[in-house]
Amino acid sequence: MISQILDTSDAPIDLSSPQVLLSTLQSLRQTVETEGAATFNQWRSQIQRPEFLSSALNLAQYLALRRHDLRDLQAALMPWGLSSLGRIEARVMPNLEAVIATLAVICGQATTEQLHRPPIASFFEGNRLLRQHTEELFGPTLSHRRVRIMVTLPTEAATDYGLVREIVRRGVKLRPHQLRPR
Repeated sequence: MISQILDTSDAPIDLSSPQVLLSTLQSLRQTVETEGAATFNQWRSQIQRPEFLSSALNLAQYLALRRHDLRDLQAALMPWGLSSLGRIEARVMPNLEAVIATLAVICGQATTEQLHRPPIASFFEGNRLLRQHTEELFGPTLSHRRVRIMVTLPTEAATDYGLVREIVRRGVKLRPHQLRPR
């Protein structure tokens, strides 16, 4: 529950004021950053490709965010016309920072010139990385087709060429780089 972010009492927090919303979001942001960093640091030594580090950190932050029941907070943000923090999987911290910055202006704690707004590119970084990694794995996107299906073959496929031939006969397209052993 969001009340647990600000204190340990079980009493619900009145989220109707923008000042309380701002304070709650600032506490949530700090919690997500701290918990996300702790999780990421546990994973870091296992991540082989440096280009996956930023995605891993975002995933750790997303998991930290989703450990909290955000329903009351989400409902309280809607009347202010602010993001309900839904569908932020690819951009956790930029979304939190943008909502906090806007609430700071609403509360008179900052002017639009003082805002620390995330750059617009940060909202699309997750989508850009997903597209890049998808093309690395599957090759360039075909203009007439955006959907790709990856099939995990059973162990028998390593020795049963008839099985692989049948799958290909049924329409699976293999790229040469996908045929080499991993």
